[in-house]
Amino acid sequence: IPYAFLIISGIAAAGLRASWWRAAFVALCLLDVALSPATRELAASIQRKSTPARMEREAKKLDEHLACSQETYVATLSPILALEAGCNIYPELATGPFAFRVADTSTHSLQEELNVVGSSRLESFLEAKKPHAILVGFEPRHDRLFKDYAKREGYVQLDQLFMHRGRLWVAPQP
Repeated sequence: IPYAFLIISGIAAAGLRASWWRAAFVALCLLDVALSPATRELAASIQRKSTPARMEREAKKLDEHLACSQETYVATLSPILALEAGCNIYPELATGPFAFRVADTSTHSLQEELNVVGSSRLESFLEAKKPHAILVGFEPRHDRLFKDYAKREGYVQLDQLFMHRGRLWVAPQP
């Protein structure tokens, strides 16, 4: 951005006839050149702290624990982190809490037709295809069901937090 501004300012200054305006534009261009290193550092700092950059770092941490692949299923209502790590998610939970919240108002056959699952059949759903891990902490109103299942099935909770609040429960080794 500073360099584009410098070029535009230079073109505008070259076209002016009044010497005072030309001097003002030249001074502005010199100020732009002087501040460009700080601007570059600010842009780099913003990129390091951005949500996509944080998500990428957190996904790498998740991948280190799970060695994610298409065969590694993670049960979660926050699928973006697992997907970013390269793990697979359940299509029935892909909408996060949205379909999960209202799925129980529909019949079992309609849930299957719509490819969603609600709290009433979550346990039987997970029993049919056990997840390699369960990621909770992003949807506190619905996490209890996932945590209860993880505890009952012997999943181990890791101490590490993901995105400052997510907890990973890993399936017991056979």
